[in-house]
This record gives sequence, C-alpha cells and structure tokens, in this order.
Amino acid sequence: MINLDKLRFYKKLNGDSDAWARMPRASNFAGMTDQDWYLIDRILQSLTITEHGLATPEFAEEMHRKLNDLAEGDEVRAMLIEMAKTRSIQ
Repeated sequence: MINLDKLRFYKKLNGDSDAWARMPRASNFAGMTDQDWYLIDRILQSLTITEHGLATPEFAEEMHRKLNDLAEGDEVRAMLIEMAKTRSIQ
C-alpha cells in the first residue's frame, strides 16, 4: 500500500532509483521498501500512459481500479495522478 509519506519520499528523490539504491537503509524514510519503490514506479508508468490519452479505455479503467486498491486515500491517488500528468512521454 502506498501512503503519503512514501510518495513524498519518492518525490523528494525525483523518482531516481539510483539515488534510492545508494541510500543507506538506516536513512530509509517513511518505511519505504524496494517493493514500495518499484510499485510507485509501475503505477506512475501506467498512469502516465493513461493520463496522456495513450491507453485503451479498458486499460485506463483497470488502472484506476488498481489505483484504488494500491493507494492509501484520496490524497495519495490525486498526487499520483498529478505526478503522472507532469511526466513526459518519450
């Protein structure tokens, strides 16, 4: 489950997995685990496709259903969607 503290920590590191990997685990903020980190990555990848209009309606619907299961509360869901909207598609 992705909570606000974990998402803020991810955002603080700009989603940089190298920075995350180099951090000593003793300085792990918000109880973030590798699984949490990669879950946020996967959610943002899927939401970016969805929010930029590149997903099928079925994929978008399924992603939003998963988002409800994986994000802890409306504020987390809104923050993830906003982060996805501002990501570039390359």
